[in-house]
Amino acid sequence: MKLIIFTGPPASGKSSLSSDIAKDLKIDCISKDLFKIHLFDKYGFKNHDEKKLLSIKGEAMMYRVIKFYISRNKDLIIDNNFKEFDTLRILLNANNQVELFCVVCMADYKILATRYNKRIQEDKRHLGLSTTNYFPYITGISNLHKPITEDDVSNIQKNVLENSVGDNVLHLNTNHIETDYINLYNQVKKYISKGEADLIEL
Repeated sequence: MKLIIFTGPPASGKSSLSSDIAKDLKIDCISKDLFKIHLFDKYGFKNHDEKKLLSIKGEAMMYRVIKFYISRNKDLIIDNNFKEFDTLRILLNANNQVELFCVVCMADYKILATRYNKRIQEDKRHLGLSTTNYFPYITGISNLHKPITEDDVSNIQKNVLENSVGDNVLHLNTNHIETDYINLYNQVKKYISKGEADLIEL
């Protein structure tokens, strides 16, 4: 089976690339954020601690799904800002049939901060992810993330213990993903398909 990891900081292009690759190659794709959103919508939260607890449960759900796919030897794409890969390694050690790919998306921190803030301003980020203290959103009670800065992104990345996993890693600079998306997409598809697949033409 193929296990394809898309990792990197927020707003680095992981979700766009992973979802499009998944549709193109007809491989299921999961994201920790989707599990978190499901829990936020189902249970809501009344403070930061409750939100953090649901986030931890969302991550646990993600790993259970990964374990299931590995046990079935079924291809899977994972979109997540991993801080470390120890839990994943434990799952992989139980199955030597896994062909592991790791795509690391990265951009300048100032660019990432600008993209992240724009998503919130344009309501392109689920409110459960954007709200810091209370959800479902209530005007006057719920607070949205304050705009983040280049330093905020840097601090997020300082908590990342490992940037990648395995020996088969593709590093992508997504500074210009808005204008260079097709090229980046083709790099990923060629990397995963080992050059055998037809590439998208500009």
